[in-house]
Amino acid sequence: KRIVEYFGKDILKADRSIDRDKLGKIVFDDPVKRKGLEGITHPEIFIEVRRRVNRIKRDDPDAVIIQDVPLLFEAKLEKTVDKIIVVRTSINIQKKRLMDRDGFDESDVEKRLKAQMPLGEKVKLADFVISNDGSIAETKKSVEEVFKALKS
Repeated sequence: KRIVEYFGKDILKADRSIDRDKLGKIVFDDPVKRKGLEGITHPEIFIEVRRRVNRIKRDDPDAVIIQDVPLLFEAKLEKTVDKIIVVRTSINIQKKRLMDRDGFDESDVEKRLKAQMPLGEKVKLADFVISNDGSIAETKKSVEEVFKALKS
């Protein structure tokens, strides 16, 4: 409701759900509007994540909890996690995957990447780095090694 109040009803599909593609084009063309969206969504997301993490820790104090937080550094949330894992790939592969997966053109990809901290900087701040340039088997092996380290 707050998103529609902020952006207007033009972002709605016929079924009254938010047209994520349309909203994405708006916020990645206008940093002020992107910050407005983040101001609406981030607090609600953080509250829900914290609630779930607390429940898991209460039920299993030794649980390894992995959160997928694309804007961890941008949202200044590094201190809310114990360890940071960055999955890295070359910029060319990253662009190709975004274009293939989401149907973005090169301009859309550039806008989205520009809105994030450069991957090289994230790698420097990480406790673990998983390379995702190779085969699925190689990536899986790296993930298993990181998970073992986290459990120990």
